[in-house]
Amino acid sequence: MGKPAGTIRRFGVYTFTHKTTGRKYVGSSNSLSRRLNEYFYKEHFFKETNYGLLVPLLKTEGLSAFNL
Repeated sequence: MGKPAGTIRRFGVYTFTHKTTGRKYVGSSNSLSRRLNEYFYKEHFFKETNYGLLVPLLKTEGLSAFNL
């Protein structure tokens, strides 16, 4: 998918699946590269705001606990 750049946006749906529990966390965005970038890069990820159910789990268990 790459880093967000330019004016081309790809919209869509993404699913993170917890490897142990099998629980699914589904999201959507009008810019998938921007949204996924938010999950993977520290400057956004470690802001004090813990929105939704997924981000707190990503912070405690790490990305390796999920399949995308």
